[in-house]
Amino acid sequence: ELRAQIICMSAPWLGCCGLTIAFSALFSKTIRINRIVTETRQCHHVKVTVIDVLLPFAVLLTLNVIVLVLWSVLDPLTYVRMDNPGTDGWQRTISTYGACRCDHPWAFFVPLAVINLGVLIIANWQAYKSRKIRSEFSESKYIMLCMISLLEALLIGIPILFVVRDSPQAYYMTISFMVFVICMGVLLLIFIPKKDT
Repeated sequence: ELRAQIICMSAPWLGCCGLTIAFSALFSKTIRINRIVTETRQCHHVKVTVIDVLLPFAVLLTLNVIVLVLWSVLDPLTYVRMDNPGTDGWQRTISTYGACRCDHPWAFFVPLAVINLGVLIIANWQAYKSRKIRSEFSESKYIMLCMISLLEALLIGIPILFVVRDSPQAYYMTISFMVFVICMGVLLLIFIPKKDT
């Protein structure tokens, strides 16, 4: 029982914390570049410290961890067996499937979605503002494309997850595809060498 509960709760923990770690680096870089360019255009002296760069990461991770801890303590996901549709001639269930469920998923999913999607929308706005900064000072175009791909994967994938949540195979494939798109969006757009323009 406890082992199954830990396995079920590992999915939101790993998903939210992993997204925070990958995303906050891009978010911090975009804000830093925007701040430097804005201040230098106004002929102000600007110094970006380590605290300025780590602050978005620390705040975002703290907010996610608070919600995830509350979820894990108050209403954790537990492994349950659910009946597939259809019965035999004696009204017995033909097959079942396993799923992770809790009593009030919206109470925890909505705050996580507001935190992560809200910051992702702000980051897309910051990336849009930095789109014309010359590429030798930042990879603003590629960061913007990365942010857009993250937002698109979440906005398309999350509704699909709710539609297919009663079909384990479709749910697993959707989760796998979302993780693949998010990871490859970051890796390909940031780490592949770019042609100088």
